[in-house]
Amino acid sequence: MESNKDFDTRQVVQCIGILAGLGRFKEAEVLRDAILQLHPGSVQISIDTEKIIEDQKTKQLNPVHLKTWAKLYNGLNSEERNGLFYSLKSAKIPKGKVLLMRGRPNNRLFFIENGTVLVFYRKTGDNIPIIELKRGDILGEDTFFESSHSTFSATTTSEVHLRHLNRIDMQQWKQTLPMLENKLVRYCGEHGKIEAALHKKKLDRRAYARYQAAGTVVGHVLDASGNYTANYFRGELLDISRSGLSVLVRAPRKEHVLSFVDKNIEVNIGFEGHGLASYQGNGTVVRVKYRMFTDYQVFIKFHEVIDATRFRAFHFDWNSREQ
Repeated sequence: MESNKDFDTRQVVQCIGILAGLGRFKEAEVLRDAILQLHPGSVQISIDTEKIIEDQKTKQLNPVHLKTWAKLYNGLNSEERNGLFYSLKSAKIPKGKVLLMRGRPNNRLFFIENGTVLVFYRKTGDNIPIIELKRGDILGEDTFFESSHSTFSATTTSEVHLRHLNRIDMQQWKQTLPMLENKLVRYCGEHGKIEAALHKKKLDRRAYARYQAAGTVVGHVLDASGNYTANYFRGELLDISRSGLSVLVRAPRKEHVLSFVDKNIEVNIGFEGHGLASYQGNGTVVRVKYRMFTDYQVFIKFHEVIDATRFRAFHFDWNSREQ
């Protein structure tokens, strides 16, 4: 004879199937967690309920979306396809709305489904067009994975239907879908159009020339009153301009380096081979870029542009101007 407990369990499993069939996946997963707490040793219940939810997620994937982004989804397994699609939020954006603002933080990756978006930057008071993105294009890939400020602006030039991924939602993949982020990074690197457009048009967004340089940089994080906090970093100077620099920082934990973004920093530079040639000033960390292993490139924007005469006194190779 079937016990009440077995009957209740079967009913709960049926409810999970009903909720999943209605697309109410979060509710189905909450109910699944609850039944697994009642039956912590039941491998079969765990497998069956997970399959019910995943099967319904697969059935309810938007076929038009999958076709638009076929090159992305074809490289994912079933769990990764579901994980990505159901992490995306859908939105309709009216014409003339700003999606990205140069110099502002960006924590979203946009997938344009319909409509057009103009990408541009301002230089000497003018808007310089870079590229117009359309259906099947991505936006925000240059800063989304690196926790940094946008280096250009983007605005809708028509009504736009898009889906967007939030960085916080992406971070939830680490345990259950450990390879998905890397696959998305690779796809964006291969299919992002903005950097290629900049190179093709030979557009230079920099207000001041950047030069390769060698030396030591120590950055102290400041509080709201301008006093030292306990946080600081030491690294190798990579390049410098009158408006900022980048430094190579080695750290075992990515989160430690990312914690410097948006922080006010006192920067102390000692140029290699020239102990007396140094510079001290304040700036803000605007970008952190992962390079390899434990190496990160930290970009700092100075609060005040370095005086031209003072800058010319720095010791580095003046023929090393970056293009």
